[in-house]
Amino acid sequence: MTQIGKWKITAQNEDLTLKKISFTAKDDTFATDNSVGNFGSLALYDGSTKLGDCVLTLGDVVCSGLNLTIPANDFKTITLKATINSNLDEGSINAFVVKSTALADLEIQGSSGLLATSTITADNTTSTFYKFEEAVPTIASVSLGSTLNLSSNAEVFKFSVTNNGSRAMKVVTSSITMNASGLAGAGSIGTWKLWDSANNLLSVTSTSDLTSSTNSLAITFNVTSTEVTINPGETKTFTVTANTTNAMTDKTSGTITLSGSMTGNTQWNGSAWTDGSVYYQYMPYGSTSYNSTRSATKSNDSTIYGTTLVRSI
Repeated sequence: MTQIGKWKITAQNEDLTLKKISFTAKDDTFATDNSVGNFGSLALYDGSTKLGDCVLTLGDVVCSGLNLTIPANDFKTITLKATINSNLDEGSINAFVVKSTALADLEIQGSSGLLATSTITADNTTSTFYKFEEAVPTIASVSLGSTLNLSSNAEVFKFSVTNNGSRAMKVVTSSITMNASGLAGAGSIGTWKLWDSANNLLSVTSTSDLTSSTNSLAITFNVTSTEVTINPGETKTFTVTANTTNAMTDKTSGTITLSGSMTGNTQWNGSAWTDGSVYYQYMPYGSTSYNSTRSATKSNDSTIYGTTLVRSI
């Protein structure tokens, strides 16, 4: 089962027992999602211990028949988990909130009986927003060593893409930021190209060069002439090259450094899902055509940094 929500329950003054709790599904506009359809069975957990099954009716999830003790002046963390349907509503975004503190929705037992609504603070306590896709790429930087080579196709940035979903995906575009320092006079680095691991040229950009006055460039590769497919569980590696033969022009001393980066972990920013660096498409379950372009790229870091390459004179 997959985590779809997590909350902390704190008891004050005495031991309390959670008997029932209800949640409501919200969409990306924070409206109640009565048509949420991504989930099969649902259950509530305390760590790895299952507390009980939950029932989804329209947009409400009700977990009853519970018997979770929260020690006095301590807390317990509860997790709502679900099986994800194979024919999910691709691209949908959901979060869950504690529905209310009314006795019909939340039952917490104290020494004198069920706690009154006025003694509980929980309304609209929100879980994390989750985006549901059947193909999700994870990107990672791949080391290139530390030397900036002088070549018409010098390797300057390398990254891998892993498909962690259940459907094959194809890469549509990828965006990289390249930064240089130490270029002098007419020194330049440019002619940006994207290659796959078999040295097939995938894309050439018309982006201008890095120079002594332009030390940062945002470069986008459109992969349209060749279909780059990544199957579920598969990882493919991509390399960015540049013409560095003019990098040392007019350089009389010191060093030149060159490095690349990509936007990493995408997430909910409070109003929308932030874009990543790899845009992709996939065929949803039961479909014979690719869906609209997505950009839910993720990694362990908000920015993925490539190797810093150095050339000294």
